[in-house]
Amino acid sequence: MKIRYLKRICFLFMLGISLTLFWNQNSMTAKAATPTFKEKKIEIRGLDETHQLTIKNKVKNSKYKWSSSNKKVATVTNNGLVTSVNKGSAVIKCKITYPSGTTKTLSCDVTVIIPSEDIRINNAAEINGAHIMRVGETYDFNRTLTPSNSSDKTYWSIDTSASDTNPNAIRIDNSSKGIVTALRTGKVILVATAAKEATAKSAKNSEIKDAIIIEVIGQADEVTSAEIINSRTIRVTFGTAIRESTVVNSNGKLSSNIVITPLEGTNGVKAKDPGTFAASLSNNSKVLTITSSNTFNGKYGITFTNRILTSEGKSIYQDYVVLSYSDGSSGNNTDNSTGNTGTNDDTIYDTDAPEVSSIELDGDGMTTIITFKEKMDFTYFRVNDARVASSTTAVQTSTISFLNNETNYNFSSDGKSIRINLSPIDSKDYNKSFVVTISGLRDKAGNDLINGSFDAIIRTDTNPKPQARPISVTRTSYDTITAAFTRSIRDPGYAYINNSGYIYGEVDLDNSRLVHYKLSSYDVTLTGTQKVSIGHWDSYNVISNDTYANQMYDFNVYFTTETVRPVLISYEFNSDLSILTLKYSEDVHLNSSSGYLDAKMASYQYNDSNIGMIEYSEISTVDNVIEIMLKNLTIYGDYTFTIPEGFIVDNYRNYCRSSVVTVHNRSGMQAVSKLAEPYSIEQSEANHSIINIKFADKLDNTTALNVNNYSISGATVKEVKLINNSTYGSTVQLVLEKGSITTTGKQSITISGIKGYNNSFSEMEEYTTNINLVENTDPELKSIKFNDKTRNTVELTFTEAVKGSMSVTVQERSTGYIIGSTVSVSGDKVIITLDTIPEDGTYLKIFVHNNSITDLNDNESIVNPVLNALVNY
Repeated sequence: MKIRYLKRICFLFMLGISLTLFWNQNSMTAKAATPTFKEKKIEIRGLDETHQLTIKNKVKNSKYKWSSSNKKVATVTNNGLVTSVNKGSAVIKCKITYPSGTTKTLSCDVTVIIPSEDIRINNAAEINGAHIMRVGETYDFNRTLTPSNSSDKTYWSIDTSASDTNPNAIRIDNSSKGIVTALRTGKVILVATAAKEATAKSAKNSEIKDAIIIEVIGQADEVTSAEIINSRTIRVTFGTAIRESTVVNSNGKLSSNIVITPLEGTNGVKAKDPGTFAASLSNNSKVLTITSSNTFNGKYGITFTNRILTSEGKSIYQDYVVLSYSDGSSGNNTDNSTGNTGTNDDTIYDTDAPEVSSIELDGDGMTTIITFKEKMDFTYFRVNDARVASSTTAVQTSTISFLNNETNYNFSSDGKSIRINLSPIDSKDYNKSFVVTISGLRDKAGNDLINGSFDAIIRTDTNPKPQARPISVTRTSYDTITAAFTRSIRDPGYAYINNSGYIYGEVDLDNSRLVHYKLSSYDVTLTGTQKVSIGHWDSYNVISNDTYANQMYDFNVYFTTETVRPVLISYEFNSDLSILTLKYSEDVHLNSSSGYLDAKMASYQYNDSNIGMIEYSEISTVDNVIEIMLKNLTIYGDYTFTIPEGFIVDNYRNYCRSSVVTVHNRSGMQAVSKLAEPYSIEQSEANHSIINIKFADKLDNTTALNVNNYSISGATVKEVKLINNSTYGSTVQLVLEKGSITTTGKQSITISGIKGYNNSFSEMEEYTTNINLVENTDPELKSIKFNDKTRNTVELTFTEAVKGSMSVTVQERSTGYIIGSTVSVSGDKVIITLDTIPEDGTYLKIFVHNNSITDLNDNESIVNPVLNALVNY
């Protein structure tokens, strides 16, 4: 009996211990943090790229089972290493089985992005370097992305940088599909950009672009040009003779078949009402002159309807253009992005600080590339304060010295990137990240970096990766075929062309994923489709047992070369540096890096004189842009010379056609002519305290801005502004003291002492003329009086007759009660009519919200925002 009792006691004791242990174990499990993925969503760029998923808060002795929802997109190992297989989306899951037997499944969304390495517009029918479209025609452009399974989208846009193209010649109807409609004659550059999204923002950060020139040829029955030529005149040119009755009414007014509408500018201000229009047609019935009753100031839309008929009774092509004009007054709303303007300035000043667009590790695992958004000046490049990114990681002293040595940093030929290869550092420091401080950089406009410096992360990655795969093989120039690979190439291997022998490749210096093979003198003559075999290349840090590249792979390559000649799209001349920049329709190079060009010139001493040979030398060639220096421009004036046929050659040895170029040299021998008098002096209608003076030439800033060089009888010049100053002309703006013009009528103005820019013209002779000026004295509030006869009106009396409107709130000062009111204008008075009659002796506060009261000459009134009136009857 005692033994049975003791057994029961032991059983209960052990049961208690077991329950305690079980309870504690579950308590500890409940209190521990739940396992989670470090990342809930990842993006992998490229094929055969890897990403290690990490689980935080692991529970000891748990089991893990990994899986992928779409193995055609991404696979995963038993250790959570994800490898990209194809573009698309997949969900990587990890099922965790705890020691207790319970389970939990973690999920991570994986997106595989395959970026494009090249884009080509594939259906442009080029004639003499341009795709021809007729006005009114719609065309659907297509493109080919490399690799073909790229996940990139395409954004279609217009290149507005070329000065001699017409961005308004076409309209892009669908920026993601390349559908274009030709609107008016001219040349325009259409750009296709491969980017992550088909948006302007995404395309701005992509360098994968292709472009074609579109030349829009007109139907004769269309508007070929429209421009505002002065403050009251629009000139329209038609491609054929027009029936006068369809553009000009019998009373000489503009026909309703042409509609001119004031538009809002970028600042939200609507253009000035131009009033009514008179019109006249030229003797050849092709040029229509439209004259407005009021002056233009702002942006205007002009609709030309198809009710306008040619002299043969045929409808013209319906058109719509936007034109802008500025009278120079403050608050004008011109938008110079479209149409023609009355004050066009050819000088655009870049004041934006340069920015870094990306810092990336090259496919060799050793080279870090720092890319900028624009061309940089590396003259004063400095690097210092190199350190390891993690303060707890040891680093060799020699590595820090290498990173701080500026000679180890290389600059790209296009001036947009810096490269540093870390392969020489101590191998103990491979696969570590470092930080360096870079300073001393500025862009070509002289703008410094924000804060003067930035920190860049420099790193290496020597982890084994799959061998590079070939994507494509194409003929890229007259004597070159190029293979594109998925990864950077260390050893280029060989190419074998139709049994004609092996060619050893050469890795592209700017893009290590490209390998070039030079063709033999026989191979360059091949045409049609040829079999090209490539093999035995090697990438960086390849998995030891990956033998993919140890054999030859066949590609069918189209060998027939293009025969389209390169076309000069635009050119610019920097007179201060004597540098001529030529932009062509495709990648080109100079046939000779130096030589002579036969030139003529027109200057203040010479007129179309044959001055002999101008010496040139090459400065740089980047893709389709060539810079040359013109060395012996010794006379101020315009030089005209012919770029001869064959001066420029494309990659397929097609010679350029001859082109005539004219440059304006601002340096050299001083001009002997005096600056011409201004051709226009006008008072601004929007602000009578502003006088705009227009010259046909560019002015010397110092003399043009000297207030003592201008005098107006009966007025005081307070300030001088040079609001437009270019080789196409200049505008000086005089700001007069308010109230200094007391009467409307003729006043005398004298201008003297002004010179041409950079001594292009000597000091002008003193010039005096009479101009009509409207007084600029603002109407002032003379008195505030409660009308004791009507008992419900307050009269604001001004120093002169007024017009316009005003909104007010009337409040009893003692009670705060708001009295409803209306406002009217009569003679020199603004009358506030109250809805109710206030009590005698009440003080009224009048809050003025919107004051648009002016005198009859549009001078703005001066009124305090709070007025007081005593009720007295």
